[in-house]
Amino acid sequence: MKIYSLYTEVNNELKYEYSLQKYGDVVALKTFSNSLAQLIHTHIKGNKNVLYVGVKYPYSNIYKKNFIILTENISKILGLPVVYAYYKYKYDPKNFYDNQKERKVNPPILEEYDKRIYKNWNFIVIEDSIVTGNTINAIDKSLDGVSKSIDVYTILDLSKKNIIEQDLNEYLFKKEGINGLLKISSDKSFIPTTQFLRTYGTLSSSDKELITGNLKKIIEAAYLEYTT
Repeated sequence: MKIYSLYTEVNNELKYEYSLQKYGDVVALKTFSNSLAQLIHTHIKGNKNVLYVGVKYPYSNIYKKNFIILTENISKILGLPVVYAYYKYKYDPKNFYDNQKERKVNPPILEEYDKRIYKNWNFIVIEDSIVTGNTINAIDKSLDGVSKSIDVYTILDLSKKNIIEQDLNEYLFKKEGINGLLKISSDKSFIPTTQFLRTYGTLSSSDKELITGNLKKIIEAAYLEYTT
């Protein structure tokens, strides 16, 4: 398994841009998607290449993890297929950052049909960041006996850095509060990300009242599906 990253060092500007895409900012996601696609293009070989996503079952279109948006954007840019492996996990807001092992060590399950179709293909995995390495270890287990090779492409490789993942993810909200969320969610192409929904669940009633109209309906429906 090889790991390629756009960045291995972070400053406040990069923290902000990273957190923007984490919350679902359309422009930031597009920018990082293009950068990752260019990086992949410099390393990709042959014609049997497939993008791999480990996703919660059942797959949702009303909210998405940001790395899935990145992956699906890259699929369109490079013309590569995407294969989905599934896991079951119920969001627990009290223990989310304390149960990394439970959430990330258990490998997603690839359908038998897809195992046959993509046997001995080169699998490309998109991650927003690598912190502990638990996720890619689970992916390695998931693709054991299926993949010819696995290459991981990430925005940030922080595996050797003493950085708290939660602080990095929430940088936008800690800097701008509810106004930051309102700004990024005003884009017509906005899809709530799991990071957005986790933060939404912690908002005060007065902050939630600032989210109105159709956007309110979209976020409330997404939050209900995410938490059940």
